[in-house]
Amino acid sequence: MGVLTNPGSSAGSQSVPVTDPFTGTITTMGFQTPTYVPIYATMVIHGLTGYTSAVLTAIQAAIVSYLNSLQIGETVTFSSLYSVAQSVMPSLTNPQFSITSLFTGITSSPSGTANITLDYYQVASGATANILISEV
Repeated sequence: MGVLTNPGSSAGSQSVPVTDPFTGTITTMGFQTPTYVPIYATMVIHGLTGYTSAVLTAIQAAIVSYLNSLQIGETVTFSSLYSVAQSVMPSLTNPQFSITSLFTGITSSPSGTANITLDYYQVASGATANILISEV
């Protein structure tokens, strides 16, 4: 992600020797590489008029797209997942579904209902297999 200002430090996930082309001095430069953090979500929806099973796939794809659009160090905002899911509906005044529950986390059994704060070197990673949407 960037060069550390303290050569020789053990901080950072990578370090490489760099030779000054003018003096020949070798300095160890460290840098932190991004770490991708898988984000998991389980959502239960209740189908309304106009609902089809294709809606589940659309919600899943929208959530994955949102997660993968986040930049390094950005927070996964819990309430944004509601907005992203609802964005697949043609009209919010005539909803096709209602969201009855949503849980998020960084483990395969998400139980959180709060924002997921990532460190400066972490990046949210969305995958279809990690976003489970069901209809009741």
